[in-house]
Amino acid sequence: MVSSSTSKDVGQARGAGRSFGTRGRLVLAFAILAASVAAAFGFQLARLAAMQSEIVELREDHEQMRLTLELSDAVRDGYGQPGPTRFEEERRIRSHMRRLAAEVDEPEARSWVERLSTATDALERRSRAERTELAAGRPPPQGTEEARRALVFEVEHSADRLFTFLRERSLAQSAAVEDRWRRTLQLALGFAIVLPLFALAIGVYLSRAIGGPLALLGEGAARIGAGDLRTRIDLQGQDELSVLAARFNAMAAALEQHQERLVRSEKLASLGRVAAGVAHEINNPLQVILGYLSLHRGRVEGELGQHLARVEREAVRCGEIVEAMLQLSRPSPTTPPEPVDLRELSQEVVEAVRAVMPEAPEVRVAGAGDALGSAARYRQVLFNLVKNAAEAAGPAGRVDVAVECDREVARVVVSDTGPGIPPDLRARVFEPFFTTKSTGTGLGLALARAIAQAHGGDVELEDAAAGTRFCLRAPRGLGGMWT
Repeated sequence: MVSSSTSKDVGQARGAGRSFGTRGRLVLAFAILAASVAAAFGFQLARLAAMQSEIVELREDHEQMRLTLELSDAVRDGYGQPGPTRFEEERRIRSHMRRLAAEVDEPEARSWVERLSTATDALERRSRAERTELAAGRPPPQGTEEARRALVFEVEHSADRLFTFLRERSLAQSAAVEDRWRRTLQLALGFAIVLPLFALAIGVYLSRAIGGPLALLGEGAARIGAGDLRTRIDLQGQDELSVLAARFNAMAAALEQHQERLVRSEKLASLGRVAAGVAHEINNPLQVILGYLSLHRGRVEGELGQHLARVEREAVRCGEIVEAMLQLSRPSPTTPPEPVDLRELSQEVVEAVRAVMPEAPEVRVAGAGDALGSAARYRQVLFNLVKNAAEAAGPAGRVDVAVECDREVARVVVSDTGPGIPPDLRARVFEPFFTTKSTGTGLGLALARAIAQAHGGDVELEDAAAGTRFCLRAPRGLGGMWT
């Protein structure tokens, strides 16, 4: 959301995790999606493999059922008629028995296979005995035919029971295969519905976690390109996009400050060019006017004298305005830089303010520090700041001047107990010719900032709980531009 307020926020996009980067989110999202797809396919493949195993077992049961039926038919054909059995039929019966013995593994089924094996072995032995008797010219013993039929019945009964067992198991396996197939199909349909929805959810998450911030960054870049340097992007988090947004905001702030400085410098340069031309044309007439006024001021009394005194004061004020305009056009010092004791300089400025303001408020100086620059220029800056503070505080108020420094920068903070500056006017206090006083020129703060920036420092209006608080920042090394 783009706002048109002073601190324009392009939008808010809060990340899902404050310590999880954008790259980690992408990797995690695609890893979860890939793992989900792999798990779904793996689960389906496992079920298909189990179903394939059951189908193989079903085929084995069908093969065992076929062997059982063929064995029963072979025994009936070979041993169901009187007389010895042919060798081909005996070999076929033995082959079927070997295969059944090798393939049947259920305990109950194996018991019936063993009974089949015992009966077929007995039939084979009896057939061989008959062939031996016939070869010797002797008839078969009495009861041979009844014993053969009994063995054949035993084989048929055992084969029938084995077939019944195999058929029941086959039917149960067929039902299990059908049930597994139905469930597998249902799961496949479920995965076909859930996985796209899951992928859509991940897409929405990535769109909100990554696409949204990228859109905000793009919108902010477009507004910066259009010239709105107050644009800011509010991305909360510690991921790459939030870091990028923070750097974007820092860049926008730097561009805004740079543009303000360029505009201010251009204004001052324009003002300087105008002042340079106006000063030459106005200073000489002003000096002539002031000269005649001072010459005749003591000779005239009454109302005319009062009028001439007022004209003289206004002429002096015009000269001060022209001089201030000239100083704005050349704020850089013309002397080599030197160490300046800011505490001592602040005390001198306080005495000077007391001299020009008989009803000055209480002014206290605290701290110590030094800066590199021009003492005269720094005195001019501090005089403007302390004088403005004293006028704002009034006779019953108080002004505090605090000097502090670190290894690189010295700071002189001037604060007062006055009414303060209205919020809607704070952005304009350093504009040339802007003033809230009836008699001011509006050039004091603009000149103070220009001088400080020419030394590599600055003058800033800081937030204060009450009153007004200005801060002069001055470098302790060679940080300014010297002419």
